Amino acid sequence: MSTNRTAELKFRCDAKIQVAATSGKVSARPTAAFELVAIVLLALPTLVAVTTVSIGIARADLSIVTRAAS
Repeated sequence: MSTNRTAELKFRCDAKIQVAATSGKVSARPTAAFELVAIVLLALPTLVAVTTVSIGIARADLSIVTRAAS
């Protein structure tokens, strides 16, 4: 293969990649889906932690009240 032909093929390949990268349709949707999944997966442990802390605070308050009553 001549260097001219190789350069032409490389240019075509680069042009296709550039069009795909700038169109937004090729890479935007999978990225949005991954972001949505990541947000949900990060939100769930946060909710579990908040619930656990809330239950711990409620139990601590209850033990303080029962000690004061006795």
